[in-house]
Amino acid sequence: MITIVGVGPGSPDYLAPIGRKAIEAADIIAGGADWLGRLSGHPAEKIDIQPIADLVDRLKEEGDVKRIVVLVSGDPGLFSLLHVIKRDAPALSLTVVPGISAAQVLFARLALDWSEVDFVSLHGRTFDKLDKFIARGAKVCVFTDAVNTPGKVGRALAARGFSGKAVVGEDLTGPDEAIREMGLDKLAIYETTRMSLVYLEIE
Repeated sequence: MITIVGVGPGSPDYLAPIGRKAIEAADIIAGGADWLGRLSGHPAEKIDIQPIADLVDRLKEEGDVKRIVVLVSGDPGLFSLLHVIKRDAPALSLTVVPGISAAQVLFARLALDWSEVDFVSLHGRTFDKLDKFIARGAKVCVFTDAVNTPGKVGRALAARGFSGKAVVGEDLTGPDEAIREMGLDKLAIYETTRMSLVYLEIE
């Protein structure tokens, strides 16, 4: 049995009880170093989620005979490992436990409705993924990384003649959480190497 558990944006407080139950019952737990460290006292075998090809091979080999839990950040259905596993091993039977995404946390912090917001991830992706979302009046939430930074997003918008406002969220639910609101002119010079969220209201 393979269960994909969304562990939330960072803080263990945001892991749902049903996810905790799946983890408690696991024979094998795959995840990143932070979460595997937190579960060091758990009797299950622990394996790193990287390299992903090795993880998928393990799921194929033992998914029918052992209870394997794969821990993914945020929600499995939003720019997560779930789509990679389904793409590379479509025959696997998966149970998915939803989690709270960093985007949900950001909009909750801002007390904003996000039903009309488009989401795009530049994390490990080419920057042109953003192009189709850029338009006057658009509301876009962008997942950035150390290469495709908030500043790079701001400069791309400025080069196209757009204005508007931005909110940058970093380390949401973590000890260094920061949420900064600024105009797109300030976003163009805002740099951070941390994975961040940038909410844009483009004019």
